Amino acid sequence: MPYSLLRVFYRGIAFSIHLFIALLVCSFIPVLYKQQGFNGKQGQAVIKWWCHQTMNILGLTLSRQGKPFDSSGLIVANHISFLDIIVIASTTTGLFLAKSTLQSWPVIGFIANRIGTIFIQRNEPRTLHAIIPTLTSILQQGISVIIFPEGTTTAGKTVGKFHSSLYQAAINANKPVLPVAIRYMRNGKPDNIAAYIDNNNFIFSLIKIMAQTRTNVQICFYDRLDSNNLNRQELAMQSHEIISQSIDFQSDSIHKPTTQPSCNHPVSNL
Repeated sequence: MPYSLLRVFYRGIAFSIHLFIALLVCSFIPVLYKQQGFNGKQGQAVIKWWCHQTMNILGLTLSRQGKPFDSSGLIVANHISFLDIIVIASTTTGLFLAKSTLQSWPVIGFIANRIGTIFIQRNEPRTLHAIIPTLTSILQQGISVIIFPEGTTTAGKTVGKFHSSLYQAAINANKPVLPVAIRYMRNGKPDNIAAYIDNNNFIFSLIKIMAQTRTNVQICFYDRLDSNNLNRQELAMQSHEIISQSIDFQSDSIHKPTTQPSCNHPVSNL
């Protein structure tokens, strides 16, 4: 039997057990910590632990540059794969904004709902504006909101246009915008296997990732953007520029853009 099939077999069993653990945790955490649930320190620690273990099971090697945020804000990141959520959640805390179709996914939808994911119908412009008061309220409570402004995934070779509507929540709540860059690499090039594009099937994509020896993912945290003096279009443009300029696709690592002296902390392998 080829080694890749053995990897899929053993990782598949381990991931299934890990999902079952998540179901148990999602059933009991809200009961044990009724007031805060997964928003409290204990709940967030559990999420980080589960995501770290998930990366180990799936064969992800994470390199981090920059310091994770120590205060709440609107976290914005480029979007390549469903793995982005696991990678971000393993390094920082906050509530994710996701497409409403995720709610119908078996197991995954239940888990996403229990940990406080905010669901939205992205194809309906009216729902984008309607969700802003909810995001504003969450930010005002000192809880970060994590969004992917592209609204879709890319192959990781470019960063798509950032839609500005949801940035209004950061302005309303007087909270900073916190840019994050993510990319997946294999043999010095963007990893097409990790990318969740072209209407890929989730299970098929997951199997392809599990079949690889290792998947290298890089994440970089950048300096905050003050929302007081910028409108939402300017915030979207600047965060897009920071993330797209910092990802040098001719290099083996994410680097800081010349316009924003962030990511000056040593790279650490997690």
